[in-house]
Amino acid sequence: MLPATILIALKSYENGWDPDNVTTPLITNAGDLFTLPAIILAVQILLWIRNGFFEVILFLIFIAIGIMGVLIGLRGDLQLKKIVKQSIPSLLIPSIFGTAAGTILTDRLYVVLQNPIILTRVPLFSAQGGSLVSVLGARLSSGLHAGIVESSLKPAGQALVNFGIIFILAVMIYPTIGFLAHLQVFLWDTLTMN
Repeated sequence: MLPATILIALKSYENGWDPDNVTTPLITNAGDLFTLPAIILAVQILLWIRNGFFEVILFLIFIAIGIMGVLIGLRGDLQLKKIVKQSIPSLLIPSIFGTAAGTILTDRLYVVLQNPIILTRVPLFSAQGGSLVSVLGARLSSGLHAGIVESSLKPAGQALVNFGIIFILAVMIYPTIGFLAHLQVFLWDTLTMN
């Protein structure tokens, strides 16, 4: 991922691409391209070790690595400590949402298993969510640096405008993806019945 990020950043600088609307989504989508093979590899590893002694050992190793990382970060220099303290809430909250979404999906697994073609839309939903959030983050950080967006806990002015733009894009994109998923299921059912 690092070479792809550097290449995209260099090319965007050379060609004068807007970092908020072009560079950041390209980097996010490149990350999604690397994510899918990584997920497939992780699932294959889990299938090799499932329901066994190694599964518990691997789980404990990852928990230990996470705890050690946080402790090392909190004991590090002032800058590292600040990064860790600010990152924990912003990483913990999405983890909770992701776990909740996974739990809901697991409860509705029978629907997915009856229509496995729906699984082709999951990476698209994730990619679009990542792209929208990265565009929002890039626009807000650029606005903060340029002095267009005020730094405050309660969003106002240009920050609200940026949130509104992303919300409008989400309202347009997600129903379109949902419609395409339903169309794909309908076409799949039609083709498999013949």
